[in-house]
Amino acid sequence: MSTFFLHVGMHKTASSAVQQLFAAEPERLEATGLRYFPSPNPNHSFFLMSYAQGRSRVEGQFAQPTYTGTWQFADREAMAELWTSFLAETSAAGHDALLSGEEGGFLSDDEIDRLIAEIRAYFDRIVVLGMVRPPLAFARSAAQQRLRGRSSFRTSAQTPPVPKYRERFGGYVRAVGRENVRLRVFHRDRLVAGDPAQTLLAMMEHADPALADMRAPRLNESMSMPAAKLFSALNVMRDDPAVKSQIPGPIVAMLRELPKKKFGFADIRAGRSTDHLFPKPLSRLVRTIPGDPFSLPIEIQRKVLNQPPEDADWVSEMLGEDIRAFDVAIDETAPTLAEAEHITEDETRLITRHIADHMRERVAIMRAASKAREEQERAAAQGA
Repeated sequence: MSTFFLHVGMHKTASSAVQQLFAAEPERLEATGLRYFPSPNPNHSFFLMSYAQGRSRVEGQFAQPTYTGTWQFADREAMAELWTSFLAETSAAGHDALLSGEEGGFLSDDEIDRLIAEIRAYFDRIVVLGMVRPPLAFARSAAQQRLRGRSSFRTSAQTPPVPKYRERFGGYVRAVGRENVRLRVFHRDRLVAGDPAQTLLAMMEHADPALADMRAPRLNESMSMPAAKLFSALNVMRDDPAVKSQIPGPIVAMLRELPKKKFGFADIRAGRSTDHLFPKPLSRLVRTIPGDPFSLPIEIQRKVLNQPPEDADWVSEMLGEDIRAFDVAIDETAPTLAEAEHITEDETRLITRHIADHMRERVAIMRAASKAREEQERAAAQGA
């Protein structure tokens, strides 16, 4: 009997790396009897949100000019056809199927029921998978992702990044039964061969010797503290341009020198990009600022650890072990919120130097490209 595996998270458990690996190796997976949904985006979150949820809600959250998932709103019927053919062909072949998208953990009960009903039309057995990260470890990683998106340190202090285990998985326990929801702690002591892809394969009972060498690529998403401070200050600036900028003048001056259309700083400064992610060139430039490692402000850490215990208790019961035993220790040396919102003189010099180095590299690349074009034109003229 073939099985449909639905991997719905959670965030910050190397899901993107696993999704990229599986999407790049479909033939190897299929040779062992497992098919990965072949949507254009390896992360099926965008498919789940755009297909299982109402159109207006999705567009408000995902249809942004800088977001890679916007193509999915152009032809929803084509996606539905791809989905139906995937279910039918995989079931007919007797293979297992895998759909992987962290945002599936936030579908409503009605949306989960609709999704499960469509799968049950082709598969008798449905198993939901999830790797879960301990509360503070999750918060430290999620806070960095928030900074690259639409949040400042202050917004994370007001609404701390907490895992919401029951919200992510409780609806699936109701829909498919507890015995069909498999959770694993995302921790080096619980990863098979130290790898999230091998762990997920083992959770699906697909740890085939032919796949033993598959490893999820290591995607380093961490950033320095100066980078985090600048991301936070940029988000404060675009939320309310009238507020006195947290960004020192020398950094503002350097950012204004960047190409306006590509980096979009003028729009951020004027509050015109409040609904969008940062332009990718700007995000990449800020994320690569060197300096001391990221540290979550102590007030946010304490708020995460002082959450009511019911949610961690619930997932611990599901796991059969206390998830808090795998958590990182609180960093008592972490900066305060006020310190995290202040870019020091040393950090200002470091950031301006980083931007200046980028600009010099950009000029050098442009000059090299121009010289190469001139040489090609000269060679073409001589050949004529």
